[in-house]
Amino acid sequence: MQKLIAKELLSIGAVFLRPEEPFTWASGIQSPIYCDNRLTLSAPAVRNLVEAGLAALVARLHPGLHYIPHSADGPVSGNGPYRALPPAEYFALERGADRFHSERGMPNVPTLESLERMLGPAHRWPQDDVWGMHDFALESAQSAATFNAMVRKAFGEPESLEQFAEWAQWINYDGYRAMFESRSAARKGLLIWMSHSCWPSMVWQTYDYYFAPTAAYFGAKKGSAPVRIQWNPKTEQVEVVNHSAGDLSGLTAQVRVCALDGSVLSEQDAALDVPEDSTIPVCGVPGWARNDAGQAGKDTVSVFPASEPEFPILLRLALLQGDRELAGNFYVLNPSDPGNLQALLQMPEAKVGLKYSFRREGEDWVAVTTLENRSKTPALMLRLNLVGGRSGEQILPVFYEDNWISLLPGERREIAVRCAAADTRGEHLTLMLSGFNLY
Repeated sequence: MQKLIAKELLSIGAVFLRPEEPFTWASGIQSPIYCDNRLTLSAPAVRNLVEAGLAALVARLHPGLHYIPHSADGPVSGNGPYRALPPAEYFALERGADRFHSERGMPNVPTLESLERMLGPAHRWPQDDVWGMHDFALESAQSAATFNAMVRKAFGEPESLEQFAEWAQWINYDGYRAMFESRSAARKGLLIWMSHSCWPSMVWQTYDYYFAPTAAYFGAKKGSAPVRIQWNPKTEQVEVVNHSAGDLSGLTAQVRVCALDGSVLSEQDAALDVPEDSTIPVCGVPGWARNDAGQAGKDTVSVFPASEPEFPILLRLALLQGDRELAGNFYVLNPSDPGNLQALLQMPEAKVGLKYSFRREGEDWVAVTTLENRSKTPALMLRLNLVGGRSGEQILPVFYEDNWISLLPGERREIAVRCAAADTRGEHLTLMLSGFNLY
């Protein structure tokens, strides 16, 4: 096979010799042989022969070592999907369930600040062809039309760039979180397509070209945490996932269901031990059972104060070991019409306190911020944004421990924030707080 491969590569000009005038490679090494394997792309028979030879060589020299001919074949799977899906559909995907999945992604709309950097004033709203130039193509693999449809179902027709950017973060967060959460049971691993874009883009990234994270970054972080508690919409169960190195014992899973006004509809605790490398179902959610017609939220036996509670509901999950919270999660769910969150637009304003102070640590500025919901209304999708106190311009890059969080009445969270002093341009630092129902 070696002689045959050499003959075929020579025949298409992919390999040629020049001993009298050696080639100088980028490394500075000189060689009488030059290989241009790009030419095999137009000679599939030769390319297949080379792949078969490489596979045979790996099998002979390294038995048991996988040979991967490209990023989405052989012992790995890939090929998407690359468009946005409702969270439940990620749990139902069968492609790649039995192996490492190397490519899965969806559009990821940047924040308002980055969209305004990316788009000139004449092209910001409504969406036009310039959006397509920044990869928000309505068709093709990313199917931005699907993303737009999910935004419309969630909240209605957006009327401005600001409104679209805010609502899009819900789709970003829920989609990227579900991509990783859905992989927990198979425990085969996932690479998203992609983490970072090479130019200002609206798709396939968790932080954008300007190094500004979107809600997708924090959804992916939440969904891939080594120890977590999560909602599985396929099995309709709360699960605890332990992908850390070591068994966990003496845990308590707390499940709280709340109405949009913050009132508690049901609470339950479950004690459990979770071995390493496992996903353990804990319990269902009262009020979620399906009737014979397949409709959720009907004919349930629950502790809800009404036989048919109003949807959406808020699902607050916590995983405790003693008094220490190991993991938490928060979902806004509508079992009667998944994806429809329009009732949230009628929520009253929440009052959230923010305290922080920065200190210097070497070359960085570091702050621990405290957010506290001081109202009787749940505060949804709270976002911290670091800006210069004089210019009001966004500081980038910034590392937020968490962001786009939600707090029930009385809840408080501490979030670490860090940035390089060199990136502050000598300005006093100001943390801005915004949220879905902070007006």
